[in-house]
Amino acid sequence: MQQFIFYSSWLIFPLILGFLVAFFVFKNNLLKTGILVLLIISSIFTYARFVEPQLVVVTQTRISLGFKTKFALISDLDLGVYKTRDYLQKVVDEVNTLDVRFLFIAGGFTYSPEKTDITSLETLFNPLKDIKVPVYGVLGNHDIAKDGDGYRKNLETALKNNKVNLLNNEFLAFQNFTLVGLGENLRNQDDVKILDTFNSEQNIIVLAHNPETVKKYTNNIADITLTGFTHGGQFRIPFLTDYLNRNTADKGLTRINGNKVFVTSGIGETVLPLRLFNPPTIDVLNVE
Repeated sequence: MQQFIFYSSWLIFPLILGFLVAFFVFKNNLLKTGILVLLIISSIFTYARFVEPQLVVVTQTRISLGFKTKFALISDLDLGVYKTRDYLQKVVDEVNTLDVRFLFIAGGFTYSPEKTDITSLETLFNPLKDIKVPVYGVLGNHDIAKDGDGYRKNLETALKNNKVNLLNNEFLAFQNFTLVGLGENLRNQDDVKILDTFNSEQNIIVLAHNPETVKKYTNNIADITLTGFTHGGQFRIPFLTDYLNRNTADKGLTRINGNKVFVTSGIGETVLPLRLFNPPTIDVLNVE
């Protein structure tokens, strides 16, 4: 179904050509107005389908946590149908221009790839091997959806072979903070009890796929939780979307049950291969 949507969307170009011909052929002003409206709608669709999803935007955010570090955050690569290895290479090239210490990937590596064998997955994610800084990540809901056929194991191996360090309810201590990587939320694999092993004196950054994970916390030990999953909605209408989602953790720096959370809007697309006023984003977080 996703591939049908992907390829059938190319029909918009002959459709636009037909609208243009009709606009100049017909003389009726009311009809011409209707055709003009259809041309505008078609043009917006074309931008949302073929232009914005291919962009790579870098945003800078300063966050005061009481310790210093600087890292890039991405999520929801969703490689397999709408996004390809070539696009991932573009993201990697952009990451390599940034002055950061780490790259954190908040899950969502794949989206219905045609082949699930280890060789094809390693090739798909091969650009990640070129990233110049250490890469740490967690898995998302699409990454473990095919666990029954060994897909998750193959994916984990492919990512490891491409220098991605995956954390599954595990933690790593760095010089001035500890990174905690949690499992996937929708299948209740996020064991938040691991946070009980820390205290408020420690500097804790949590990496999780879904911001809903934060609602399971039984304490406020984490200094910040980094997540994705939402895609920022993929479509955003200026001002209106922010107003409607003002009580929802869908994008950017927010709070959930008193916990500081940063939600990145992701790189890829699911369901529909469209983005509007919400381009694929690499978030650079300057923690101080």
